[in-house]
Amino acid sequence: WVNAIIKMFEIYRTLPKTDPNCYIVTVAAKGHPSLVGSWQEGNIRVNHQLQTYKAIELALMTLTPSVHKSLRRTYDLVGPKLARRIDHPFNADLAYVLLKPGELLGRKILTLLIPDCDEFISQIYKK
Repeated sequence: WVNAIIKMFEIYRTLPKTDPNCYIVTVAAKGHPSLVGSWQEGNIRVNHQLQTYKAIELALMTLTPSVHKSLRRTYDLVGPKLARRIDHPFNADLAYVLLKPGELLGRKILTLLIPDCDEFISQIYKK
């Protein structure tokens, strides 16, 4: 399954780079760059948090497709509504801070599963 996750990262990296369907994490990347560590990558704002959450999603999609589908369905209902409420960089900063514990936990788990996961995560949303 480690190879399956790595393959999923590689496949995802080949897809066209458009505004990611992450809603809240995507909006959080639009906070103050000095806090959220964001940069422009093509037509989207990206940061390490967004890369990590996408890697977590890809791993869930690979390892537990039914759990991923259920979580994604719920997030697709709630995420856009919450993201629309984040209409100022300070609100995006707050979302970033609130999402930080999940990012750190997810990255730790991915690191335990995949030896060089930081290398794969850093390539998500790169041109």
